[in-house]
Amino acid sequence: MRKHSRYTRGDRLINIQKKVPFRYLDIKKHEGKVFYLGIDDAGNQIIEEPQIVRKIRKDDNGEYYLFKGLKKYLTSNKTLYHGSPYKITKFTHHSTREGNDEDGCGIYLTNNLEEAKHYGKYIHLIKLKKNITELKQNNKPNLSIAKKIILQAPEAEIGLSNYGENKETALKNFFKYNDTTNAKELFDSICHDFYINDPNEYLKNMTKQGYDYAKVKKRNGIIHYVIINPDIIIIKKIIEQKNMV
Repeated sequence: MRKHSRYTRGDRLINIQKKVPFRYLDIKKHEGKVFYLGIDDAGNQIIEEPQIVRKIRKDDNGEYYLFKGLKKYLTSNKTLYHGSPYKITKFTHHSTREGNDEDGCGIYLTNNLEEAKHYGKYIHLIKLKKNITELKQNNKPNLSIAKKIILQAPEAEIGLSNYGENKETALKNFFKYNDTTNAKELFDSICHDFYINDPNEYLKNMTKQGYDYAKVKKRNGIIHYVIINPDIIIIKKIIEQKNMV
């Protein structure tokens, strides 16, 4: 019996019940039990609760083991995913989608592996840096920063013309007609009204003001992480889905 603490990242594992090989990524503990977290060749995330572990062979691809245990397809709380038709080695402000996304301007990550698979053959396993600043929905926005972000917009003059005849009146009306109790919604409105053709510039300006990301809760436990500052993204691994063109 080999103790779990002696496993190394990258070991190749095989489930004894279905003979499914998967690459070991990490060890998790929950309620006193040890779980092995991995990714199989199809890009499915696996959490294994082993009862019997036995080394069967070792080759150039790594060490192989037999597991007898419960295999589950779950989502790690700490691993996020980004699906893309392209293999991304470094995220930048230009990695964002268009500026009319449902959950705001930014680079989209999800805590749900199955959701990420729909967006491309390359699944990026991601973690975020520590000590980062969230743009929270329930916090009141800093209106002086909001005003600054508006005036820095390439299309500020055009956007403000929809709210009033002069700049001061337009700014006053913008804050009157938008929710000034919800920071996330207010800044989303700024992006959509003033940066619709250049969301990358919005993200750069927001990053300069110290904002890193926003978090949006969806159905069935899915959470979208809308990344404002791409420098907080750490790519842990890239998995290619074999069954996609």
